[in-house]
Amino acid sequence: MVAQIGLLRQQQGRTGTTQPLVGVAFEDGEVVISNLIRLGPSGSKMFFILLAFGSFWLVIQTIIAMRASLMPDRCIVIASDYVSIPPSLLSREKMSILFADIMDLALQADKRSRVLHIRHGAGTTKATQRFFEGRDNFEDFVVQLQAAIRG
Repeated sequence: MVAQIGLLRQQQGRTGTTQPLVGVAFEDGEVVISNLIRLGPSGSKMFFILLAFGSFWLVIQTIIAMRASLMPDRCIVIASDYVSIPPSLLSREKMSILFADIMDLALQADKRSRVLHIRHGAGTTKATQRFFEGRDNFEDFVVQLQAAIRG
């Protein structure tokens, strides 16, 4: 018994006729995709597991992106005696850190972004460059925060 997975795309044949490019799954577990790729029972099982994980990963990424886009007040505030960091994807509350509680600042940089790790009495809070419109604004924030901590 053969179950047709579906029509993937049309392919031009040698005679000029259009032939469907299809995937077929056989009862014994073998998968054949347009007579180009043949997967045995173990290979087809791995193919479908990877397809399921890939689909699941895309759904998770979409949910995270939607949650991030719905978060209000995505700005960092430096007040006279504290800095306020917006909530992360896992937290719903703003983090307000008193300058007196800040123990250390560590800057982590890679090719795409920079992250300031603010170590304080309650743990570590991250302020990413993505909160700012440009790299210069992030640099200004770091300088202002260092000046505010010193006094």
